[in-house]
Amino acid sequence: MASIMIVDAEHLSEMPEAFQQYVKDYFVEKPILGKRTYVAARFLHLCEWRHNAKGHAPSHCVDLSHYTKGLKIGQSLNDWIDKAIRAGRYIWELPGGFDSDNVVNVD
Repeated sequence: MASIMIVDAEHLSEMPEAFQQYVKDYFVEKPILGKRTYVAARFLHLCEWRHNAKGHAPSHCVDLSHYTKGLKIGQSLNDWIDKAIRAGRYIWELPGGFDSDNVVNVD
């Protein structure tokens, strides 16, 4: 299952370094309703053409396991992201389609 993640750019610097690096590696900057945001389509499995394309991000825990800087001991980036999404303040996730070509590209 894929999804679209939106991050409020104004508050990115307040987030753990692991998440900031994840955003830098995969997300693109897009204005949404006049607000500066970072956006990516998140996929459980990135195929080769998506892997190096900005705007496409992995969401599987194995792919994110090296992002640890600034997280609590024993906390994974996925754990932190899930908690931040539930808080609904600066990170939002919109459910998408399946991991296939029917998912809307953020460009």
